[in-house]
Amino acid sequence: MNLLANKNGLFSKEQVYRSGLPVYDFTKGDDIGLPFDFCTRSQLRLLGIELNNDQKKLVKGFVRLSGYRGFASLYSYKEIREFF
Repeated sequence: MNLLANKNGLFSKEQVYRSGLPVYDFTKGDDIGLPFDFCTRSQLRLLGIELNNDQKKLVKGFVRLSGYRGFASLYSYKEIREFF
């Protein structure tokens, strides 16, 4: 799957739904069933983890937050930690 983020690192609605991956939309409420293990690239950066190009392909889903003009990719923290 070849996903291309915009300049802000977010993905378009068309790309997200075409990917077939789960979408967690916080604009529709707080109880959306987001797995505890999932985190965004920004959250990983706060933990000192920078993803390389291969790791960026390990997208598990997408999240939409109020005020965002796109969808952020989600990664499995456990899967990413195996690289370090």
